[in-house]
Amino acid sequence: EKFINAGYGADMKEKWFGEVKPMLAKKNSCINLPYIVDGDDVITQSNTCALYLGRKLGTDTDANFAKNHTVLDQTMDLRNDLMKVVYAFSGIVKTKEEFPEGAKQHIAGTTTANFTKLE
Repeated sequence: EKFINAGYGADMKEKWFGEVKPMLAKKNSCINLPYIVDGDDVITQSNTCALYLGRKLGTDTDANFAKNHTVLDQTMDLRNDLMKVVYAFSGIVKTKEEFPEGAKQHIAGTTTANFTKLE
């Protein structure tokens, strides 16, 4: 099957928000990044994309189900902890100047704990 890796950078406002997102919203009103287009199906949201690929590629079998979903949940814990550092409204890092120290604390703390669990 054909695979296209789409990335958005400096053109995000024009390309993603102005063109691609409105087009994909016609097929999936919840459209966001990341997304997968598979024929007529448009799959979105990080966890749903991972679950979809697991089923589609045959890795999310009954035998692997609990382990796969545990890793997915642990990854979400890692992501949620990171959001506390990168989003100013979270209350941990509120300014650009606070970011380096907040990032160091994050890496030494919850990042290490989350990755250790995934070893």
